Amino acid sequence: MDFRLLGPLEAESAGMRIDIRRRQERRILGILLLEAGRVVATGQLVSLLWEQGPPRAARRAVQTYMSRLRADMAAYGIAIQTRGDGYVIDIPLPTTDVHRFETLVRQAEGLTDPRARSAQLDSALNLWRGPLLADVIDERLRERLVPRIEEIRLHAFERRAEADLDCGRAAKVVIDLTDLVERLPTREGLVELLMRALAGAGRQSEALELYRSTRQLLVQEMGIEPSASLEELHRAILRAEFAAAPPESPHRIPIAQLPLAVPGFGGRDDELARLDKALALAQEHPTAVTVLVLSGTAGVGKSTLAIHWAHRIRESFPDGQLFINLRGYDPQASPTAAGEAIRAFLDALGWAQQQVPLGLDAQTARYRSLLSGRRVLVVLDNARDADQVRPLLPGSPGSLVVVTSRDSLSGLAASEGAQLISLDVLTEVDARLLMINRLGQARVDAEPDAVDEIIRRCDGLPLALSLIAAQASRYEAFQLAIIAESLRGLPEERGLDAFVTGDPATDLRAVFSTSYRTLSESAAATFRLLCLHSGPDISEPAAASLAGMSRQAVRPVLAELSRAQLVTERVPGRFGVHDLLRAYALELGQAIDSKDERQQALHRLLDHYLHTAVRAATLINPHRDPIVLSEPCSHGQSEPISDRDEAMAWLRAERVVLLSVVRAAYQMEFDIHCWQLAWALADFLQWSGYWPEWSEAQSAGARAADRLGHAQARGHAHRGLALSLSRLGRHGDAYEHARQAMRSYVEATDDVGQAHTHLSLVPIMERQDRHDIALKHAYQALALYERSGHRVGQARALNAVGWRFAIRHEYAESLQSCEQALALLREAGDQLGQAHTLDSLGYSYRGLGEFSRAVQCYRDASQLHRGLGFRFYEAEALSQLGDTFHAAGDVNAAGEVWVDALHILDDLRHPKADELRQRIAALSTVEVDRRW
Repeated sequence: MDFRLLGPLEAESAGMRIDIRRRQERRILGILLLEAGRVVATGQLVSLLWEQGPPRAARRAVQTYMSRLRADMAAYGIAIQTRGDGYVIDIPLPTTDVHRFETLVRQAEGLTDPRARSAQLDSALNLWRGPLLADVIDERLRERLVPRIEEIRLHAFERRAEADLDCGRAAKVVIDLTDLVERLPTREGLVELLMRALAGAGRQSEALELYRSTRQLLVQEMGIEPSASLEELHRAILRAEFAAAPPESPHRIPIAQLPLAVPGFGGRDDELARLDKALALAQEHPTAVTVLVLSGTAGVGKSTLAIHWAHRIRESFPDGQLFINLRGYDPQASPTAAGEAIRAFLDALGWAQQQVPLGLDAQTARYRSLLSGRRVLVVLDNARDADQVRPLLPGSPGSLVVVTSRDSLSGLAASEGAQLISLDVLTEVDARLLMINRLGQARVDAEPDAVDEIIRRCDGLPLALSLIAAQASRYEAFQLAIIAESLRGLPEERGLDAFVTGDPATDLRAVFSTSYRTLSESAAATFRLLCLHSGPDISEPAAASLAGMSRQAVRPVLAELSRAQLVTERVPGRFGVHDLLRAYALELGQAIDSKDERQQALHRLLDHYLHTAVRAATLINPHRDPIVLSEPCSHGQSEPISDRDEAMAWLRAERVVLLSVVRAAYQMEFDIHCWQLAWALADFLQWSGYWPEWSEAQSAGARAADRLGHAQARGHAHRGLALSLSRLGRHGDAYEHARQAMRSYVEATDDVGQAHTHLSLVPIMERQDRHDIALKHAYQALALYERSGHRVGQARALNAVGWRFAIRHEYAESLQSCEQALALLREAGDQLGQAHTLDSLGYSYRGLGEFSRAVQCYRDASQLHRGLGFRFYEAEALSQLGDTFHAAGDVNAAGEVWVDALHILDDLRHPKADELRQRIAALSTVEVDRRW
C-alpha cells in the first residue's frame, strides 16, 4: 500500500490506484493519514471539514463519511478504528510519503559528505509533487495542518543548498532558490544562501541587489534590520572577500589544443632562455598566475615562438593546453570577443552549451573555477588589447598564460604583473639558421652573398624569410641570386605600409609579391578573392563557389596556394589565410579586379552557404514550412548533402563560419541572404544548445529583414528572434519581437505565419507562469491552422493544448486533444511531432494511474528520438519512462531505464546527468545494473 500526500492525494495498492471520489471522505482520509498512528478527535474533524461552520448534524455526518471510508479501505486491508471520541488509521508509517520524506531529511543530518547529503535531500524533496494535499484541503486548512511539514521542507531546501555550495554548485543553487526566495522574500536564511550562490557564480551585483531589496522589505514591512550574518555577508561581497568553493568539473580530460609546431624552427636562444627562467620561477614560487606577453611587429614570429616553446614545456602542464587565435588584427573579421573565447574554452573543458552561464562575468567565474587546482598552459594568440585578454586569465596559481600581440600590453604588466618580452627581427646568425633549416646547409653555403642579400632585404623578419624560403624550396632550379634581385627591383606599393619595419627595402609587399608572382593565373585570382571570406577558415567547396570553379578544378589551385604558404591547410580540407596575407590579397583585389567581379564572387559565396544551409535545415526538420529561395547565381553551387547525418555533420563543421557569414551578409547589405541564413540555422542552433549564437544570428536577420521591408521576411525573422530570446530568459524582449512578427504576418495576410507566432507565444507565456494566456494562444494557433488547412500545424497546436491540460491535471481533456494530434502527425509522417505528443500522452496516462499505457507511450517516444538522432530527447523520454516504472512500484525496471538514460546524458556531458545519477543511487536497496 502506498499513500502520497505531498501533492494531490493518491493511494495505490498492488500497483492499482484507489479512487476516493467524494470530497469530504478524501479530506478525512488526508487528515487521518497526516496524523497516522495518532487519534483524531471527532470534534477536530468537525471543525476542519466545514469552511462556513458545521451543520447541526455534523457529528452524524462525520459518522456517515467514516462508515463509507471504512468500507472503501477495508477492501484493501486497511482498518480505520474508533478510539474513544475519535478515529485512527492503522497503517505502517513508511507507507506514506510524508513519513518517508521526514525520515530522509532526518537521515541527511547525519551525513558528513556534502555530496551524499545533497543527494539524500534531493531524494526527499523529489517526493513532493505539489502543495501538500493539493486537491483536498483549502488555504484555511493548510494554515492549520501544514506548517510543521512545510517548515521541514524549507529546512530541507536550505540544507541542500548549503551542501551544494560546499560542493561548488553555485549555479545550481541559484536555480533552486530563486523562485523560492521570491515567494518567501523575508526568510533570511534562504536570502543568505541565494546571495552566497549568486556571488559564488560571479554575479556579485545581483547578490548586492538582493540584499538591498530584502533590507528594504524587512524595514518597511516588519520594522527590523537584517540579521547580523546577512549584514556580514553583504560586507564580505562588497569587499570582494567572499569566494565560493570551486565548482565540480564534469570531466577531467586533458586538453591538447596546441597547433602543430612550425618545422625548421631555429634561433631565439635569448628569448627561449627568458621564457624558461620565467617558468622555473613560477614553479618555485607558485603564488600567482604567471602571464608572459610576447609582443612585436607583424610577422616577427611571435606565434611561432609561442607555439614552439609551448610544445617544449607541455609536459609541465599535465591537465592540458588551451589555445585560441583572438584575431586581434584580422583585417576583415572582428576580434574574438572574450565571451566567445571563454565559451570555446568551456566547451573544451567539457561543459555542454546548455550549461554555460549567460553574461561575461558569470562565464569568466565558471572558467576560472574550472581551472582552479589545475596545471593548464593557456596560449592566447594575436590579442588586440589588454581588455580582450583579462577575462581569459585564470584566477588561481598553477596555470601559465602565454599571450602574443602586436601591442606591448603594458597594462597587463601594471595590473596583472605580466612579464613582457619584446621580439625584434632575427639577428643575422638566427636568420641564416632559419634559411639553413628550410633550404639545407649545402644550398645556403653555395650562394652566401645571395642569402645575405635576402636576409637584409627581409630585415630579418621571420615571416618574410619563411615565404622566400618556401618559394626557393619549391623551385629548386632557381638560383637564390634571382630571388634576391627580384626583391631588390620590385616597385613600391601602398596597402601594407603599416607593417613595414622602417626600411622600404623590407616592405612585406615585396615578400608577398615574390610568392604571388609564381602563382598560376587561376591560383592568383583565387588568392585575391579569399580576402572576401569572413570566417576563420574556408572549406574546399566554399572556395570553389567563391572562385567560380568546380571542386575538381579548385583542388589543385588550393594545393598550389598551400605550397606557396599563402594559405594554410589547418585541418584536411579547410584553409586559412594569415591576416597580413589577407590584407595583401585585399590590396591586390582592389587594384586588379573590378567591383562587379568582387561583388559577384561574394554573391556566389553567400549563395553557397545559404542554399547548403537551407538544404541541411530541411533534412533535419523536413516538416518545417519552406521559404522561397532565388536560384543561385552563375557558377555558384551548394554542397551535395543527401541525408540527415550529413546535414548535421556539415552544420557542426561550419557553425562558426556560418555565424560570421550572417554578420558579413548584414554588414554588406545582402539582406535576403542574411535573414534566410538565420532562418536556416535556427533549428540546429536551438537543438544543439547554442542559444546565444542563435539569438545573435536571429538579431542580424531581424535587422536585415527590417531594412529589406518585406513583411513576411520580418515575420519569420522576428518570430525566430523571439524564440531565441525566450530560451535566454529574456521573456519581455521575446514577447515584443513576437508582437512584431504578428504585425508583420497580419500585414502579409499570412494566416499560417500568425498561427506559428501564436504557437511560439505558448512557451514564452508558460515560462512566465502565464498558463491561461498560453492556452489561449494555443487555441488561436489551432483555429488559424484549421482555417489554413495546415495539418501538421493543427497537430502541434493540439499537442500544445493537450499539454496545457495535462499540467493542470485535467487528464481526460489532455488525452482527447493529444490523441487527435497524434493521428494527424502519423498521417503526415512527422516523427519529431509524434515523439513530443507521445511524451504528453505518457504524462497524462501516468497521472491517471494507467501505467501500462504510459510505459508504451514513453517507449515509443524514446525509439522515435533514437531514430532521429536526438539523443538528449531520447534520454528525456527514457527518464520519464523510468519515473513511470517507479510510480508503478517496479523499481528494478525504473533503475535499469534510468541507467540507459544516464549513459546518454554522460556521453552528452549534460548537467542533468548528475541529477539522474543521484536518483539511481537512491535505489540502494534494489538490485539494479550498476554499469554507471
